[in-house]
Amino acid sequence: SKVEAIVLGGDLTDFGRESDYRLLKSILDGYRLPPLYGNMGNHDYYDIWLNDKGEFSTETMPNGKTDAASRKRFQDFIGYKDKPYHEVWINGVHLIMVSQEAYVQERPEVGEGAWYSDEQLAWLEKQMAAHKDGRPAFVFIHQPLPERGADGRTHQLIRAKEFRAILEPYRNVFVLSGHTHRDFRWTSNFTPGETFHWFHNSSVGRCRGLSDSSRKAQGLYVQVYKTKVLVRGREFSDRSWIDSAHWEIPLA
Repeated sequence: SKVEAIVLGGDLTDFGRESDYRLLKSILDGYRLPPLYGNMGNHDYYDIWLNDKGEFSTETMPNGKTDAASRKRFQDFIGYKDKPYHEVWINGVHLIMVSQEAYVQERPEVGEGAWYSDEQLAWLEKQMAAHKDGRPAFVFIHQPLPERGADGRTHQLIRAKEFRAILEPYRNVFVLSGHTHRDFRWTSNFTPGETFHWFHNSSVGRCRGLSDSSRKAQGLYVQVYKTKVLVRGREFSDRSWIDSAHWEIPLA
């Protein structure tokens, strides 16, 4: 069926430099694409690790750079005016892009985790209030959630208890995370036991898990129907479907 939107689920580039975004734009400009959205991952803040020679330098971090500059470059690229998070309705389907708002230049304690402000969590709660009627909501995060009942650490969503509490009252909520690069053929990328439907996306670069994973380029393809949502894993390198990544979720 016709693709009506593409969501880039964080880590759009390795370092989030102007040159990285120019390269990404040059690639995307080679295709006729539907509207493009995205959220920030930890790598979108990595420019602070690079010195003036473009070398990775932990000793001199932040190398005269700021998290604020990284956010601005992301927002300029993706087209968000005021904040790195965004929401849009497409044919009755709500896409909610939640974004990592700070990295270690501003908040050293977050490590590689996703920190969300009070303002963003209040914004998310407001967006979810539109779903009392059960219309499906798709919430995009980058770092995955920790175990239930806990807040996250590095490489996880930090304010996880509040995030889960915001989503809990609503049915037909789908959460799509990234960060782990998990090859769809290696393990199940669906996590049961939540009040929402949680899928782990793979990656278009550096997939992990199997001996040939690094050569793969994968992502999720989502189709929304009146009575169900179909989520499928796609191998972009040879334009094939991944049989082990196929989920059909009835809408409640």
